[in-house]
Parts: sequence; C-alpha cells; structure tokens
Amino acid sequence: MIKGHDIVCISFVTWDDHWGTPQQQMSRLAKHNRVFFVDQPISPLSFFTGIRRRGAVMEQLKRWRRGYREVAKNVYAGAPPPILPLRYNKLTNAVNAFIMRRWLARQTRRLGFKNVIYWNFQPSFPGLARAVDPALSVYHCVDDFASVPYWWHPGASVRAREVECCVEADVIVCTGRNLVEARRHLNPNVHFVPEGADISLFGSASRPETKVPDDIRELPGKVIGYIGVIDFRLDVALIAHVATTRPDWSVALIGPVKKDTDLQALQGLPNVRFFGNRKIEELPAYI
Repeated sequence: MIKGHDIVCISFVTWDDHWGTPQQQMSRLAKHNRVFFVDQPISPLSFFTGIRRRGAVMEQLKRWRRGYREVAKNVYAGAPPPILPLRYNKLTNAVNAFIMRRWLARQTRRLGFKNVIYWNFQPSFPGLARAVDPALSVYHCVDDFASVPYWWHPGASVRAREVECCVEADVIVCTGRNLVEARRHLNPNVHFVPEGADISLFGSASRPETKVPDDIRELPGKVIGYIGVIDFRLDVALIAHVATTRPDWSVALIGPVKKDTDLQALQGLPNVRFFGNRKIEELPAYI
C-alpha cells in the first residue's frame, strides 16, 4: 500500500470526463496520499477534432486561468496551459514539454508537494517528470495509443514518444498482456495489472432498494446494455445485427458519443436508444 506520498498524475482525460482508469486509480490512492491530477491539455486543434465538445474546451481554458481546483478529498485537478497542436511531432513535443514543465513545477510548489511519485498515463510527454524530481516514476499503459486512427496522431510518432516514456520510467504498468510483451524490451521493470471493477459501487445494482431510472425502465422486452465511450472501437455492425434480428429486444447505449463516429447503421432503429453520458454513481441503477 502506497501511503504518505504526493502523487502527480498525468492523465489522458479530464477529471470530470467519462470515468476511466486514471480517475479510478487516483481516487483510491487519494485515501492515503495527496494527488495532483493533470487534465489532458488542449490546443487550438481541440476546437475542430470533435474529441471534446467545444463547450468543454472553452471550460478548460477558463480552468487553466483559474488554477487548480479541489475535486475530491486529497485530490486537486489542474488544467494545463494550451499547447501546440500535433503534440507527437518531435520538435513540437519538445516545445510543449518545456511549457508543461514550467507550469507543473509552479503548481506543485504551490501545493507544497514533496517526495513525489510521478504517475503518467499519457504517452505524449516524455521528459515531463523532471519538473517534479520524482522519487519514483511510473508509466501506466492502458492502450496501444499508436493504433488510434486519428490523422493528427500519426502512429510512428506516437510510438516514438511512448518509447521515450517507457525508457525513462522506473516502473511500467500495463493493463494487457500483449501491452506488456510489446514493451518488455524497453524496460526490465514492466508488470501486468489488469483492469478491475469497483465492486462496492457496482454491487449495488443487485440490491432491491436500487431504483431503476424511469428512462430505461420504459424500454420494452429484454434489454441489452453497453456502457462506455461510443467511438470507432464500438462494433456498430454487431449491434445493428442484434437490433434488427430481435426487434422485440431493446439496446441501451450509455456513454459519450465521439464526433465522426459512424452510427448510421443504428440511427432510425426503433429499439436502439442512446442515453448519453451518465455519472459513475448513476450507472448501477441503469445496470
């Protein structure tokens, strides 16, 4: 058990984005440590990619101007300054890392962080750890980011930056065995730690006193549910096949829909329902 440390977390999502591994991990570590949660940075390109709503991008600009905020007990979240687009390019990356290091050093000084553990989920910022002179540096790999098919994230450049993150880290944690094997030659201290579940939270789905929300209670027939980000990784063809071959069933999709996700096969199907994003505390009731 890690206790009595100050932890700097470099995340690939913002604290109030869809709840994922960075928030889950840090909310647990915050029981015995202080955490500075660094939201994913934005750039001018963020207004056009559709990965985040423009309103959310504007809100992050305001948060950067306001400074860090306390979001939970022992957890402080900070929106970093805007950076240059195409962050995985080697030259651009060096400039962005300089910007981020200066900002991160100032924020952690204001928080009085010492004896820091640097916990990095973001493959795009090698060299950032030295801003806090960490006692331990962790690179936590939850996905093969080089395979994400966005034109502004060229695979070769993403892979090159991630290699640098792996080499400079004291410890690498991977959520998949294939991720471990692909990085084993980069660092001898690499470990497989699979994703888990919040049993205490999601176990409440089976309790009689957990009330089913009205908007999903009204769905007819058997209900097939999906909870998560709705993007290129979703097997839309499979869901469309199930919905059309079993019109007496209902398909409930809960989660944020990313722009440019091809959902044409599902649109207009009367038994497919999009619920949008929900807070993690609400999910057991939907389950």
